[in-house]
Amino acid sequence: MFPDFPSEIRHKIWQAALCRERLIDITLRRPTPGPRPSWEISPQFNVLVDGHRALSKLFRVSHESREVARAFFRVQIPCRFKLGKTLDKSMEAGTLYVNPDWDILHVQAESPLNQTLFDFLYRLRTTYDHRGIGATRLALNSRDVSGLNVESHLITNPSLYPDPAAALALQRETVLHLRDVFFLVRAYNGRNFLDPSEEPPAVHTNHSFPISAASPSFERIGRDPRPIADDLRKVCMGSSDPRYLAHGWLRFLDRLKVSASRIDYRFLLTCLPVNSALGGRDRIYDHDAAETYLRVETEEFHSADVGEKLAWPELHFWMPGMRRAQNGGGEAGESVKPAVGYWLLPIDALGPLQEEGVEPRIGITHRDPPIWDLTEHWPELALTELP
Repeated sequence: MFPDFPSEIRHKIWQAALCRERLIDITLRRPTPGPRPSWEISPQFNVLVDGHRALSKLFRVSHESREVARAFFRVQIPCRFKLGKTLDKSMEAGTLYVNPDWDILHVQAESPLNQTLFDFLYRLRTTYDHRGIGATRLALNSRDVSGLNVESHLITNPSLYPDPAAALALQRETVLHLRDVFFLVRAYNGRNFLDPSEEPPAVHTNHSFPISAASPSFERIGRDPRPIADDLRKVCMGSSDPRYLAHGWLRFLDRLKVSASRIDYRFLLTCLPVNSALGGRDRIYDHDAAETYLRVETEEFHSADVGEKLAWPELHFWMPGMRRAQNGGGEAGESVKPAVGYWLLPIDALGPLQEEGVEPRIGITHRDPPIWDLTEHWPELALTELP
């Protein structure tokens, strides 16, 4: 039946299947000595991409779907795909297909990010995007932002940017092309967390906190429709204050003397699954793995050695008198269905980025413990697409 549709209808169906947001993890890796390979786009770095489901299935359906996909993903970047747990094995050369209007690029680097990020973004815009726009959506984590805020924050490739003033102008121009910046928080303690401020200290499970998975594609469904009010009263985001992310980026823009008021900012929150509950796997890859993880997570929470697994990851001890909180999740005891994906929050949801009496270079005082009441800022929910 589908082949009998007019070509215009088939193209619209293919196009609708492609319109998905993706969070693509990219690492700018130091090149190895020797001849320059065909997939290397800069003498300063190689592009390494998380290859899990990074290539749309439409490239493999038919000639027609492949042509529609090529037109949709207009930015095509030579790279190597990481297909396993290691960096030096299970990699293969290929092409990363990107649509700047839909794809969010989370760019990390082995070298300080200030030495590579803008070189990479500049090449995307001038070499790999025939429209001359390049990346418009960027995700940054705490390490990324700290890598931008070092003293020598100019582009440092003299062969490409011999004039420091021109390099600074290119950085400013690149920032002005951004439309969305997401401050990515991947809480590494899982959904179980310790609140030492309670008496006695208590271990909680936040049944509502979305869980991270390997697939890059996700769909926003608007305001989280689940009964999550109880869980929103205590949301732990790891050991650091996510506001440092936003403050560090805005400080970087100040140093560039750039006013990028058109950029839309969001926190993008998810929790990394605890490895011990994944049965030796490094991430959640499909529905079966997600269900297994949830079952083991519940069993571990009620196990006798819960203290070593659920206390602050840096401490690894069970505090005297510690207890398990009797929180079942949901409102009035109603069960909360788990979500694999992200919460999205505006950057003012966690408090001011410049607190009164705090030095502007620092901006905020660290929240200890880093636990927030988000009941006044109900999050938007994005669900990861799992096979």
